Amino acid sequence: MQAVPLQHDGPALAAWRRTCAHVSGGAMGSTVAVLERHGALERLARAARPLDVAALARDTDLQPAYAHLAALLLATQGLATTARSPHGAATVALTDEGRAWARHAAAYDRF
Repeated sequence: MQAVPLQHDGPALAAWRRTCAHVSGGAMGSTVAVLERHGALERLARAARPLDVAALARDTDLQPAYAHLAALLLATQGLATTARSPHGAATVALTDEGRAWARHAAAYDRF
């Protein structure tokens, strides 16, 4: 599979982006419920700076791979940003929109 350059645009790429947004949106409910149950969203909402994803997983008893995937999923929805620390560790931080949204995340547990 060949990567599509970011500057490339067109109907096929627009359709692909809509498909990816739809699929990630479908995965949100169960992911948010797990993050909420484990206290990960509360920890992210309280954080003054980006959190190390591996440490977040350890501190909230999440599987590290799941925490990394959840961070990326939140980022695809515009609710978080992900980056690498100077030491190469993956980090995650809620966006302003993500902080406002996180206050209502407990509602996902009812679905």
